[in-house]
Amino acid sequence: MSRSRVYAHMAEGQFPRLVKLGRSSAWLESEIEAWIAAKIAQRDQLFEKPSTPQ
Repeated sequence: MSRSRVYAHMAEGQFPRLVKLGRSSAWLESEIEAWIAAKIAQRDQLFEKPSTPQ
Protein backbone atom coordinates (compact mmCIF):
# COMPACT_ATOMS: atom_id res chain seq x y z
CA MET A 1 0.00 0.00 0.00
CA SER A 2 1.37 3.42 -0.84
CA ARG A 3 2.30 5.90 1.87
CA SER A 4 -0.46 8.28 0.79
CA ARG A 5 -3.04 5.48 0.97
CA VAL A 6 -1.86 4.52 4.49
CA TYR A 7 -2.32 8.12 5.65
CA ALA A 8 -5.72 8.36 3.92
CA HIS A 9 -6.84 5.16 5.68
CA MET A 10 -5.61 6.57 9.00
CA ALA A 11 -7.59 9.79 8.43
CA GLU A 12 -10.69 7.67 7.70
CA GLY A 13 -10.14 5.61 10.87
CA GLN A 14 -9.50 2.47 8.81
CA PHE A 15 -5.86 1.93 9.76
CA PRO A 16 -4.03 2.02 13.12
CA ARG A 17 -2.70 5.43 14.11
CA LEU A 18 1.02 5.97 14.09
CA VAL A 19 3.31 6.75 17.00
CA LYS A 20 5.71 9.65 16.45
CA LEU A 21 9.29 8.94 17.54
CA GLY A 22 11.04 12.24 16.97
CA ARG A 23 11.21 12.70 13.21
CA SER A 24 10.28 9.07 12.58
CA SER A 25 6.92 7.32 12.68
CA ALA A 26 6.09 3.81 13.79
CA TRP A 27 3.12 1.54 14.39
CA LEU A 28 2.54 -0.99 17.10
CA GLU A 29 3.10 -4.45 15.66
CA SER A 30 0.12 -5.82 17.60
CA GLU A 31 -2.21 -3.20 16.06
CA ILE A 32 -0.97 -3.92 12.54
CA GLU A 33 -1.36 -7.68 13.09
CA ALA A 34 -4.92 -7.13 14.38
CA TRP A 35 -5.70 -4.96 11.33
CA ILE A 36 -4.38 -7.68 9.01
CA ALA A 37 -6.39 -10.36 10.84
CA ALA A 38 -9.54 -8.26 10.45
CA LYS A 39 -8.89 -7.87 6.72
CA ILE A 40 -8.43 -11.64 6.39
CA ALA A 41 -11.69 -12.24 8.26
CA GLN A 42 -13.52 -9.81 5.94
CA ARG A 43 -12.09 -11.59 2.92
CA ASP A 44 -13.05 -14.99 4.25
CA GLN A 45 -16.63 -13.86 4.89
CA LEU A 46 -16.95 -12.66 1.30
CA PHE A 47 -15.81 -15.97 -0.11
CA GLU A 48 -17.52 -18.27 2.39
CA LYS A 49 -19.58 -20.95 0.73
CA PRO A 50 -23.26 -20.89 1.73
CA SER A 51 -24.23 -23.87 3.83
CA THR A 52 -26.37 -26.45 2.06
CA PRO A 53 -29.58 -27.53 3.79
CA GLN A 54 -29.85 -31.23 4.55
